[in-house]
Amino acid sequence: MDSLTLDRAPESCRTASPVTGLTVVAGHDGSTTGTAVVAHAAQRAGADGYLIVVHALPLGVAPEDADRQAGYADMVSSLLDSVDGSVADGASYEMRVVAGPASKALLEAAQRYDADEMILGAAANRRARGAIGRVADAVLRQSNVPVTIVPPRRTGRLAA
Repeated sequence: MDSLTLDRAPESCRTASPVTGLTVVAGHDGSTTGTAVVAHAAQRAGADGYLIVVHALPLGVAPEDADRQAGYADMVSSLLDSVDGSVADGASYEMRVVAGPASKALLEAAQRYDADEMILGAAANRRARGAIGRVADAVLRQSNVPVTIVPPRRTGRLAA
């Protein structure tokens, strides 16, 4: 699977050595739930851990083309900004943008980095209570590490 580790500036990817806390893989699809997933994952990893944020490109977009395609370059830049803003001070992390199915990219990252945990978002467009989406379902079925599902952000709540 083709992948690219994005590092816009030395401070945008921080590396701790040695990592003594949890290694956490988080999926980020560019949504507000994705941003919440990254924030939760950074909290779980803690200042002594390591966070790997994975974003799978749409079919037909190669990693080396992500910064050249009109519109998608802006989305990737916004994605990086949201990751930078979601990761607590002191947390070590990197952002991986990969070509291929999201579930496969997440599972491969967890294996490559010997992750302790994976954190994903539930699909926001699912109407049925408890429906989580195809990517989260595939990861839950195949993962060898604990998987946490972060629910979508609610825009409004009904009064009780």
